[in-house]
Amino acid sequence: MRTIILSLGVAGATYTLFVEPFLLNVNYYTIESEKIPPEFDGYKIAIISDVHYTSYLTEYFLKRIINKTNSLDVDLIVGLGDYVKGHKNVKELIVAWRHMQNLKAKDGVLMINGNHDHWADHESSLKLLKESGLSVRHQHRVITHNKQSIVVAGAGDFYEDSPGIDKALRGTPENLFRIVLAHNPDTIDLPRVNHVDLFLCGHTHGGQVAIPFFNYAPILPLNNKSYDRGFRKSAQGEDIFIGRGIGTSILPVRFNSPPEIPVIILKRIPTETR
Repeated sequence: MRTIILSLGVAGATYTLFVEPFLLNVNYYTIESEKIPPEFDGYKIAIISDVHYTSYLTEYFLKRIINKTNSLDVDLIVGLGDYVKGHKNVKELIVAWRHMQNLKAKDGVLMINGNHDHWADHESSLKLLKESGLSVRHQHRVITHNKQSIVVAGAGDFYEDSPGIDKALRGTPENLFRIVLAHNPDTIDLPRVNHVDLFLCGHTHGGQVAIPFFNYAPILPLNNKSYDRGFRKSAQGEDIFIGRGIGTSILPVRFNSPPEIPVIILKRIPTETR
């Protein structure tokens, strides 16, 4: 019996360390709204978040992430931060950004930073983001197809930056479908004026370890523990999507929370169904 228990323990440890962290899933999620313009019905947004590049997660795996995402042929790719893992490591930031700039989508790539990017080097994280030409931190982009538009804006990190959601959405009409990229879901609960139709968030890793059958993650780096994974609602009734991310933090393990590249599909609710 002791041998069986030991064998199960070794198998479990091997799986959580060397198997599940590399089972990169592509998962499709649909968000419905009557505010989504007809030209954006079926619009696909791929999310790259919490890559946590480090020596443990090799450049080979980083290239695999980029190639996998590019192969999805989506309309837009968004990066939600935490591209690196280490603290005080500018080299990792430079390597991660070199690969991130190989991402390609029909309407381009838009990115923000996460707390680990700032922890690697605050000034360099902001500089690399800005110089990439992909930044929507504290600003927005209007994406237009045949005179119909949506807005994608970006927040600063909850811990290490000014969130600035209202600043990012300044001048955007409320009748447009407005998407905000926010690394940490706790950003959503901060005081602000503007209503947001869809938040795209990362940071939680889905807990990295979730109890089977209950899908309960006992460890979440959040104030609002309800913002764990998947679709949630804010106190204002806004839609939120929290992805499980790709890499790991603190311990290099995952269990019942495999890494993912989520693809969000916008679906218009026809006016006649209101």
